[in-house]
Amino acid sequence: MLTVKTRDWAKYFLLKHDKREQVLAWKKGRCEFPEDVYEMAVSYISRYFSGFDVVTVPAPSFHTYKNYPIWDLVKRMQEDLGFNVRNLFPKPSGKTRKHYTGWRQKKVQKIKLRPGQFVLVIDDIVTTGNTIRITYEAILHKGCYPCGLVLA
Repeated sequence: MLTVKTRDWAKYFLLKHDKREQVLAWKKGRCEFPEDVYEMAVSYISRYFSGFDVVTVPAPSFHTYKNYPIWDLVKRMQEDLGFNVRNLFPKPSGKTRKHYTGWRQKKVQKIKLRPGQFVLVIDDIVTTGNTIRITYEAILHKGCYPCGLVLA
């Protein structure tokens, strides 16, 4: 099932299923991505999310795109669905963490996009929403229109 989640800063779509813990284990490298969730995501993307100018993922927190599970998964989706996935973020975003002066937030990066493009952002898991928020902000700063799809 697909549902809409609302935050103060935006809305995004969330795949609803009972495999969140398996998706989290996959993100940590402990198991394969649940195939039934993958098939559900591909089905929804082909049915409801076709026609975007750009498909991307949020910037990795601390590693590169070569070792980034959601990037690899979306590249697989690209092969199955025929859309074009782009790496928009030049640097890792870092982690949001507690510091003695308060919370250190991830920074909004400068990205390369032509104004007016529609951008589908596919993310694996949302917890605080900060990663997808700064991704949306970077896209909005370029005069583009973000739409988020979160897999768990």
